[in-house]
Amino acid sequence: MIGFFGGMGTRGGSSAQDIAVFQSLTKGSALADRVKQFAKSGEVEREVQYFRENISKVKSPEEFFKNRRLHAFALSAYDMEEELNYPARSKQVMMSDLNDRMSLANRMTAVGHREMALSFEFYKERNANEKPEALELRQVAKLRDTAFVERVVSKYIQSEFEQQFRSNSPSVSDALYFKRKIASVTSTYQLIGDGVLLGVAMDGMGIPRALAGQSTEKLKEALDKGFDLARAKKEPEYLDRFLNRFIVMRDLQAMQNTRNPLLGVFE
Repeated sequence: MIGFFGGMGTRGGSSAQDIAVFQSLTKGSALADRVKQFAKSGEVEREVQYFRENISKVKSPEEFFKNRRLHAFALSAYDMEEELNYPARSKQVMMSDLNDRMSLANRMTAVGHREMALSFEFYKERNANEKPEALELRQVAKLRDTAFVERVVSKYIQSEFEQQFRSNSPSVSDALYFKRKIASVTSTYQLIGDGVLLGVAMDGMGIPRALAGQSTEKLKEALDKGFDLARAKKEPEYLDRFLNRFIVMRDLQAMQNTRNPLLGVFE
């Protein structure tokens, strides 16, 4: 996942170009077809092959975290690649007891943290007289589940596909991310907790970015007035209209940010 507010303020192509790209990708089976094609690209194919061949060999959570390549793959799959810069925190999140409301995974606002901990299920309570090695093998049992491995692979390919637009069409990258992730968002607070989702929502509604620095409740109130989360999850047409608007608004904001100050002489 990109940093707070994603590509906000970064101008790639024009809004017309970006809307054309976004609409072409979200029409019928176009997105699925492009993702399949992307999965065959050299670097992606190599990383997927490495993950498939090595993840089931991991014998403990510690071994997983020490393998930077496997760890990075998993983080990218859950849009949390920046967490590779904070390996201790990532480890603590993924080892969290999700039944403990005060565990780190439950205290993090970004959806991806809890999702990773829930998916990998590293946390296990030690049984009576259980040897450490046996506990460790139970903790990584999910990594030997082929269906689980393929779900992670699929998520990785999708995430990497979206990231390829980051340099030239950051608005398209953010729009695709928003379209994919909004289905798992259950409250406006979760929307606020994800920098990319929040950036798309604020830009799409024309909410001043300065409002993000104010109270969470004021920000929530502003978001709830202009964006119907329940409707976005149920009506693809509503969501796509909003994302098209976001692309235009993001482009207008970028133009204002890069506006030549000399133009003021002629006003």
